Amino acid sequence: MRVAFISPEFVTEHGYDGGLANYLYRAGLSLVQLGHEPHVIVTSDRDESFDLDGIRVHRVDVGPNWLHGLARRIMRRYHPVFSILWQSFRLNRRLRRLHAQHPLALAQYSNYLATALFRPRAIPAVIRLSSLAPQWDRAYEREGPVGLARLTSLLELRSIANGRLLISPSRVLADAAEAVTGRAVRVVESPFVPISGELDSAIYLEHLSTRRYALFFGTVGLMKGVKCLAEILEPLLEEHKDLYFVFVGKDAKYRGRPMFEYVLEQAGEHRDRVLYFDRMPHASLYPIIEHAETVVLPSRVDNFPNACLEAMSLGRIVVGTRGASFDQLIDDGVNGFLCEIDDRKSLLAAIERALATDRVDEIGARARARIEELRPELAGARLVGAYAELLEEAALR
Repeated sequence: MRVAFISPEFVTEHGYDGGLANYLYRAGLSLVQLGHEPHVIVTSDRDESFDLDGIRVHRVDVGPNWLHGLARRIMRRYHPVFSILWQSFRLNRRLRRLHAQHPLALAQYSNYLATALFRPRAIPAVIRLSSLAPQWDRAYEREGPVGLARLTSLLELRSIANGRLLISPSRVLADAAEAVTGRAVRVVESPFVPISGELDSAIYLEHLSTRRYALFFGTVGLMKGVKCLAEILEPLLEEHKDLYFVFVGKDAKYRGRPMFEYVLEQAGEHRDRVLYFDRMPHASLYPIIEHAETVVLPSRVDNFPNACLEAMSLGRIVVGTRGASFDQLIDDGVNGFLCEIDDRKSLLAAIERALATDRVDEIGARARARIEELRPELAGARLVGAYAELLEEAALR
């Protein structure tokens, strides 16, 4: 089966190392392992094609040109709408060329940034939900032109309507999308393929090997619950005099300044035991995850997060939030711990439970077992099964 993934981001592109990019990479690897032929058509600053671990990647130049300049002058603050339209047009033009050269079985689109707006009708389309704009805007407390937010949301919904099959990795996002679209959304959990290759322990050995620490990794921002986490650091570190708290990831800023400044401010006199590292490759990150006492991921909203999958695959005890899809992976007290969203008391209590447990090996083993259910021959096969049903339905039309 030849499958094309259409996306505004992928792991090959600078600055795109988040959930969607990593999902596509792992989904592509899963299809390769199952004997299929995945292609990724991704926005970029150049036009070229190359292979990555058996995945054929097609970069599409959607960079600024005279049309963007004209749109900025005419549309003013609404010019991002033009960028969304232009990106979808260019991605789908490349998809048509690829299909003409070697026919595809189907195309899977990201709903993010409305990539399916100009999809070719001849190719069966799956829309994979990675977010819903209103949810993410609320979680980030974004303020901006109401009209622009409304237009962006309408484009996203129009793009979703172009799919014959809607899938979501999490039940929480599927439920939200069903309420908005009035259509059924199939839950297809994301395949998980461990990152291969040699690990690099240099950062861990230099900074953390002699320290006991809890860890947050991911985007250091509001959506990931870092504000709430910052506000419990002082009592947590006061109670545990030998504990450090480590943050790894891109700083998403808060109220016009680095979020980590707010973190340090909230840590008070214990700020010297709060450490920050910018985002780093998995080879350097994995040794840090492997030695963490607990991994704390208090997201306000999330969608089967890669950070949780990675930490659990390494047998770490994860503290996550109920209602943000962590409870689809974590059974509280069995293979991790759960707390309430934006609830400092609940978050602090969950971290204390994680630090105090004497069942570290047992909980870690159960965490690994849950992620084993997502290996390519299981979760990847379920994704292919959803594709097969769509193609069978299309053949009957």
